[in-house]
Amino acid sequence: MKTVKRYWIYIFLIISLFFSACTLNNSEGKLVEDNSDIIDDNDQNSYIANPWTEVTKEDVEKGLGTEIVLPHDAKNVIYRFNSSIELYEILFDYDVLSFTYRIKKSAENEDISGLYYDWTLSYEETVEGYDAIIYSVHTEDGNINLITWHDTQTDISFSLSTNIGDLNGFHITEIVKQLIKNGSEDFFEEDN
Repeated sequence: MKTVKRYWIYIFLIISLFFSACTLNNSEGKLVEDNSDIIDDNDQNSYIANPWTEVTKEDVEKGLGTEIVLPHDAKNVIYRFNSSIELYEILFDYDVLSFTYRIKKSAENEDISGLYYDWTLSYEETVEGYDAIIYSVHTEDGNINLITWHDTQTDISFSLSTNIGDLNGFHITEIVKQLIKNGSEDFFEEDN
């Protein structure tokens, strides 16, 4: 029994030494850490840097090479850019909902939404000439809706998401029509 204990102690020591050696990055034996994403305010507070930088609508349009259109009555609009992944994000409120609109130059259709749910509903639909995929899932916080589409002429991927709570008759495609051509006004159907 003592031999087995000793055996496990030796294994533990060898593993510990191995991992200790892996953390040394120079001949002086100093521990070198990769803190490229950590900001340190005089060793008092350390936190991960915010990847988003606020920008203007003009910055977004210049970066994408296309005009950006939002619903006429959009409020609390915030334009942001994440340079590490070359992604633009526009946050806005419209009617009673808050939306996250993401846009990225991309040669192929990719999911840029940042939402990772097990979607309970997904289907394809043509919206203003674009092949879109609509996703939905009910969570304890409400009904999450997402629509993604890709413009093959400009090589730009888009996603629009919102938490619609318990609103009946909501069609996220109507908001996309606003984003594409700024045309429709009816976003909620009457309940039958």
